[in-house]
Amino acid sequence: MIRQYIAIAAILALIGAFAGGEWHGRQSERAKWEARINKERAEASESARKQERAQQEQVNESLRKENERMAAINAGLAADLDELRNRPPRRVPDATGTSCEGATGAELSGSDAQFLAGLAARADRLRAALAACYEYADTVIAQ
Repeated sequence: MIRQYIAIAAILALIGAFAGGEWHGRQSERAKWEARINKERAEASESARKQERAQQEQVNESLRKENERMAAINAGLAADLDELRNRPPRRVPDATGTSCEGATGAELSGSDAQFLAGLAARADRLRAALAACYEYADTVIAQ
């Protein structure tokens, strides 16, 4: 009878050892896989950050160029407006209208010339903003 208990205890010990070894092996394998997945996740995250930084640098460069263009346009507008302030006010045109010899704008009144200079500056700003948008789109598409 004691031999039967010893045999049963030995079998239970073997089963316990096998189960414990199996559990330990699974935990060890799971830890390896989790470490590998975490490493790949960290590498992918770092790669994405590098790509994002590169794109942001390109966007910042585009914005810097646009700001330079806008500053040049605004400086040109300010210079033009200062020059146009000395023009005479609006006159009543001649009845015949034959005195105009071309479209140089020399006969424009001060207020009309200032309006047209402002309108041209606005068009230049829109063109510069559109160029910046195209530059950004080209940057995004290239990547």
